[in-house]
Amino acid sequence: MHQFPEQPERALALKIISKKIEEFQVLISKPKLKEHELQKFFEKNPEFLTFGTKYRTLFPQILLKRTRGKDLRPDFLLERVTDCFCDILDIKLPKKKILRGKTERRGFTTDVYEAIAQVCEYREYFNDPRHKKWIKKKYHLSVYKLNILVLIGLGKNIEKEDLVKIRNQHPLVEVITYNDILKQIVCLKDLLEKFGVGFKRR
Repeated sequence: MHQFPEQPERALALKIISKKIEEFQVLISKPKLKEHELQKFFEKNPEFLTFGTKYRTLFPQILLKRTRGKDLRPDFLLERVTDCFCDILDIKLPKKKILRGKTERRGFTTDVYEAIAQVCEYREYFNDPRHKKWIKKKYHLSVYKLNILVLIGLGKNIEKEDLVKIRNQHPLVEVITYNDILKQIVCLKDLLEKFGVGFKRR
């Protein structure tokens, strides 16, 4: 029979995740933050990119070999829980702005469109069955109808309706903000606190 961790162990786990949330908030507020610092943080704390329980394993900077042009190296491949196929995530800086223009004609900024153009190369790469076969043999990873995700910007002072509307105009790429990540991990902590630490064995 499964045994729940003792109360002190669960309390310690919540203390650890609370500390990680604080570290993340400090990191994304850093004035001269570099992308490699974000990469290092997420590699060390993969729970920030599991999006609840959507992904079970993260694979950082897997090399995607090409016969023509430069090889590709996405920041993360994310292995889905439900079917074990991988999605791809590329991270950009939190300081990048996401939306531009007036309310009635708002759209993504040049930074976002450049990021989208970059990650779309990954989709084209896996349109070739030979590449799917190679990554399966090399890394034992499977790709089928992969989702492309870009993590960029904080998303502050943006109307939620505007962001949802513009996201829907670009269904091939999911644009995620650092505040989205923060909200998800805080929600996960709250759930653990409510249903984990608050649980008492009879």
